[in-house]
Amino acid sequence: MKKHILFIIENRAVPYDSRVWFEALATKKWGFDVSVISPKEAGADSPYENLEGIDIYRHPLFVNTKGKLGYVLEYASAFFWELLLSIFIYFKKPFHIIHAGNPPDTIYFVGLFFKIFRVKFIFDHHDLSPELFCEKFKGQKNIVYRILVLCEKLSCKLADVVISTNES
Repeated sequence: MKKHILFIIENRAVPYDSRVWFEALATKKWGFDVSVISPKEAGADSPYENLEGIDIYRHPLFVNTKGKLGYVLEYASAFFWELLLSIFIYFKKPFHIIHAGNPPDTIYFVGLFFKIFRVKFIFDHHDLSPELFCEKFKGQKNIVYRILVLCEKLSCKLADVVISTNES
């Protein structure tokens, strides 16, 4: 039986997120079954499609990210859809690995849920969410910042593998 890998990305629709799309294509080429969960966006608004043998499931994206409340609503909505779709995919065809790219760092909750099924979790650390928050909201290191730091730490602790980008 082939290993099945589930990629989860929140900030861009696949295949338009080229980094995730190329990772998914390479994983497929290596002989794995691949599924992807990503948001819908213009030009990629079908809830499901199969591209090059990769199953892509798309969820609605809450787009009112003006202010802190907008981000909270966007990430809560994304988490809801990612968990729901991942459960659907798992019962349709169980996956062995979740490869999740941030933001948001709250995506680790999906990985945590699937630990009970012995699913491995790869945390692909695309962005430094706490630092982005400080940049966007003028250096505020309030409760939201502390929650983001905690989520980032928990994402790294939960992960079986952490991938970090660099300048190369």
